[in-house]
Amino acid sequence: MRELLRFMYTEKCSESNLLDDTASLLAAATKYQVEGLVDYCEEVLCASLNVDTVCELLMLADLYHALVLKENCVNFITQNANDVMIKGTIADLDAALRQEVQTCLNHYYYISSHIATDATRTLTYVTLYPRRCWRRSRRLSATLLASAWTTG
Repeated sequence: MRELLRFMYTEKCSESNLLDDTASLLAAATKYQVEGLVDYCEEVLCASLNVDTVCELLMLADLYHALVLKENCVNFITQNANDVMIKGTIADLDAALRQEVQTCLNHYYYISSHIATDATRTLTYVTLYPRRCWRRSRRLSATLLASAWTTG
């Protein structure tokens, strides 16, 4: 809350505390409609995108209607689809966000899937083929076990 007040009076934030509290600061800035601080938080969070945090930040962006952050997260997932799928964090997204990500992935990739079941679970194996290479049958990667599309 201190950083929110500091920004409201000075339009500056303390860099030392910002990285730790950016998510809560974004929540407060959204609640009190401090647009400059919302933009600043989005900028800081976009700069910290990586495979480990992208899905968490996407959920945060969706929750607080941070459109710039959401767009950057979806673009990051699209550009790093293999790594994000292998990491498995996409399974943490709610169904609507997973559908949105899948729609974006469908724009850049052909998605081939195979369902396998055993006594306890049903898994979907997903292979991504870049659209520009589909006719030449070059695959982006080996088949991925994508827990995001687990159906059981």
